[in-house]
Amino acid sequence: MNDMINRCAARPARRLAAALLLAAAAVSPALAAAPVAAGATAEGAATDGLADARSLLEAIDYPALMRQILQLTADQGPSGPDDQRSDADRELVRRWIAAMPMTPFVDGAAGRLAAASTAAELTQGLAYFRSDAGRTELACIRAALGTPGVPDCIRERGGEAQYRAHQAFAETPIEDKLGNVMADGASEDDFRTAARLAIENDPALAKDAAAHCQRNPGGLCRALEPAPATP
Repeated sequence: MNDMINRCAARPARRLAAALLLAAAAVSPALAAAPVAAGATAEGAATDGLADARSLLEAIDYPALMRQILQLTADQGPSGPDDQRSDADRELVRRWIAAMPMTPFVDGAAGRLAAASTAAELTQGLAYFRSDAGRTELACIRAALGTPGVPDCIRERGGEAQYRAHQAFAETPIEDKLGNVMADGASEDDFRTAARLAIENDPALAKDAAAHCQRNPGGLCRALEPAPATP
């Protein structure tokens, strides 16, 4: 996936581009499970590592970013020639996605990031995104939506010093690991949990989703199926 991401956007803009690609798959009629990196589970991370990973995700405003990405993708037109959903079906998917809590996505991403990173790397990432340069980068990522315009935006808004800090951080291991977590995206369990919570908290949505899934099995409707047994 990294090769595709690098073709779509310059490396410093990789995080959002990766997430956009993930979200495009997430709301397609044939929702495919996004693979979780081998061994990247919350069970393998220490409690303090999880706390540091959560702090880093909070620093990049991951919940709001994920919600924005999912909503932007849900607002797109047909995903391909096989996408025969009606306008009403698309509107139901938009409602369903808008109702999803972000906690399952944050939990999953924090577990994967903590398992892949050292405490020092997480501290370095947190320090960068709390710095002026990091905050400028985040603003530019949201403004440029994963296009190659992010570096120019950082230079224009933050000046040469912030641009150099951005370039230096782009070469660090934690930048790669954070980018990889975004590229790998959410697991099927993350989506299943978020989608289930959305309908459990909204009886009207649950009723409409059940009718929708009779017409359009697959996609988000996988959340209504029993979870696969753990081997």
